[in-house]
Amino acid sequence: SYRIAAKLASNEMPMVILREIADEAYAEAPELVEAARADGSWSVLIGPEQGVEPDALREGLDADPAARAFWDTLPPSARLYALTQVAIAKREETRRARVEKLLAQCRAGVRPDR
Repeated sequence: SYRIAAKLASNEMPMVILREIADEAYAEAPELVEAARADGSWSVLIGPEQGVEPDALREGLDADPAARAFWDTLPPSARLYALTQVAIAKREETRRARVEKLLAQCRAGVRPDR
């Protein structure tokens, strides 16, 4: 909604904005919010936003110092994109494939594609 976009464009603290958006979403469609909470989609982006590396990615990066060094030099936006792609995978097979692709890109010194 326009109100949500205006809040995002403001200079308010991000967590305050997110809390207001969550409250507004719940007020407008509580059944959708409850369904999202139940299936995990409500919180799926918390890890990527906080820079949390999935175990398989962390282990792969730690096993290859050059890949880890490359990953650590990526701008936050590139890491967020990559972590988000892994997090939103619905199937474990897809998640593993995305981690492997990301590790291969880091080993090759290639920024994760968009």
